[in-house]
Amino acid sequence: MGRQERRNKGNEKSEQAHSKPSSAISAATSFKRYNWILLALALLAALIVYWPSTAEHPGLSYLGAGWFYDDSDYIINDPRIDHLELFLPSHWSSPPPPLDSHGGPALVLPGYNNPLITDRYLWHLSFALERALYGPDNPLAAHETNLFLHLACVGALFLALSRLGKLYGSAEIGALSLPDSRQDIWQLLPGIAALIFAVHPWGSEPVCYVSARNGSMGTLCVLMGLTAWTEALLSARVWKKILCVLAAAFCALAAYGCKENFITAPAGYILAVLPLLSRRMWHWSRAGTVGILAGTVMLVLVIGRIGILYSDRARGLFAQTLAGQGWGYFLEIQNPLVLMTLGDQIPARRVSLESNHPGWALWACWVALTVNTSILCFSIWKSVRWPILLGVVWFYLHLLPTNSILPRQDFLAARNVYLPVAGTATAMAGALLWLWQYLERRASTSELSAGAGVRRDSKPLWGMLIVCAGLWLYWAGTSWVWAEGFNPPEYKVWAYSAKVAPDHASVRLNLAAALYSSNSPHPPGPDELAAADKEFQAALIAEDSPTMKYYDPRHQNLRRALALRYLGTVRRLQGRDRDAAEFFKRSWTLLPMPATWVPWAQTCLKGGDSLHTQLDYMVREGEREWPQGWWPGVVRALAYNDTAGLEAAEQAADSVQPEFRVLQAEALYRLVQSPSGRSRAEDLLRRLQGLGVPQAELEKLAARLQGQ
Repeated sequence: MGRQERRNKGNEKSEQAHSKPSSAISAATSFKRYNWILLALALLAALIVYWPSTAEHPGLSYLGAGWFYDDSDYIINDPRIDHLELFLPSHWSSPPPPLDSHGGPALVLPGYNNPLITDRYLWHLSFALERALYGPDNPLAAHETNLFLHLACVGALFLALSRLGKLYGSAEIGALSLPDSRQDIWQLLPGIAALIFAVHPWGSEPVCYVSARNGSMGTLCVLMGLTAWTEALLSARVWKKILCVLAAAFCALAAYGCKENFITAPAGYILAVLPLLSRRMWHWSRAGTVGILAGTVMLVLVIGRIGILYSDRARGLFAQTLAGQGWGYFLEIQNPLVLMTLGDQIPARRVSLESNHPGWALWACWVALTVNTSILCFSIWKSVRWPILLGVVWFYLHLLPTNSILPRQDFLAARNVYLPVAGTATAMAGALLWLWQYLERRASTSELSAGAGVRRDSKPLWGMLIVCAGLWLYWAGTSWVWAEGFNPPEYKVWAYSAKVAPDHASVRLNLAAALYSSNSPHPPGPDELAAADKEFQAALIAEDSPTMKYYDPRHQNLRRALALRYLGTVRRLQGRDRDAAEFFKRSWTLLPMPATWVPWAQTCLKGGDSLHTQLDYMVREGEREWPQGWWPGVVRALAYNDTAGLEAAEQAADSVQPEFRVLQAEALYRLVQSPSGRSRAEDLLRRLQGLGVPQAELEKLAARLQGQ
């Protein structure tokens, strides 16, 4: 090529460069409008998909009307949320109200005796504010709050990606190399990522499960902090940079105040801009870049260490790690589970309240570790050219507090995957845009002539869009089913989880209990009893499965005792009193409590002579457990028709323990019909009314006494 030809070619490029800005501005405006449309669709889709979790169910209030699982501890039974003053700085050191265990085992709420500021402060504060605004029993308002938080997170992800897109495209900082051809398409990334995140099944649990809202609250703070951090890098003014950095730090602290898992927030901010900053610093000084990166890693580790020391929960988990269980737990359980969860981001078939032991062979666990390490290293290495791969690194980073060498008692519960899904949603949106570019290049078959257009085969592109639309609808449908499963009867969501985690004892026990109570307040029918019996037996078997290997033995004994007690109740309803008494006895041996002893006593009383020996044993056990209690002697009096012994129930104050109230009412009911009790029948009938005996039953009893 001659000098003149090269000059002419250079002039053509110069003219194209000068003509590009106007078209680029037009395209940017167009894609910005499309992004807002996609955001609106994402918010609308999230509202529709998760609306079942906010639905009212008239006539089903006996099922809890939307409270679920840990809600009973963290919302219903936590008296701190009744006292807003405890959340004020002047009361941070005030002792909490006493926990009412109603005569049963002492309630244990993690971090309860610590100042509220040290234990998920903002999370507890959200429940206290709801209690003050909407009253003590309004799960509908709580579910609506969860849905609003999810919508806010969708908007926050959109905003954070929009600012990151501007940062990476900024000429001042230096644009990175993205996949070539149609670079303007990448401006749709925030809208598409928001559309995926809005309905992705792996992000559904913090939306549908009230107690799991700490996941969405913390995610909202992290994404807002990421936006502030990005704005600090975009701004040219020093004062604005300082304000934005302070805002990002405050958001990171607020995220930690929702749940200690979000200690990774500062590392997430650095990760999001790491390729850009490292590239810029590398041109400045290679040695300086290595030093700054090493210092940054040390700073992140120091922040993590401070956060761990500040959290009782995290300190306890680290104590388990130092005891020697950590590495085996990570290699055989957490390491395969994180790979399985990453692989399930598209099919979304493993969504469950709790995960199962993966059951992989040792060699397969090492392969999983190699694959995880390779994916992570490849994503970090290639993120310099394709920053979208940082979404995969984001997934791994924010699972670290859950899926780490710490032997946690839950195997990657779905509620902990909410923030990581923001990363995989972004990565999947990027993969879609890359595929779009690739198919567009393939679709261009030939140029007819300059300015005459290009003949294209658009079938592959349309096929891709149809497949992606079908996948998105599948995600939305799966999330809708999951959301609907949290509504009464609640056994649906436990049944979904049991299919994924069949060897998880907590899942099977809760499924069995939900099946047993699905017809409340009416007694369960034969089919419900049979189904519940099967699940309670499965829950007992699951306690010996590899899944429960790392669980606290105390918790295992509690679950075994509950399963055995329920089995006793089922056998009693089936008329199998001898079997029922044996199950109650086994349950009592594991965990003595009134809820077991009273139905055991009632079963032995009903069994008569056939259970006479066990009745004597049961009474002695009650006297040993409660030497000052009136109820063991009353049971003996009921067994031997000892009217004088029944008077102990009359002399005692009305019991606050539900099980003892039933026993006390039974004793007074028997006493009022005895010759010695008729003289004070009016007082005894009044006591029975106070103990909750139905008015119709009292009227029948009064008429019978008058007839005598």
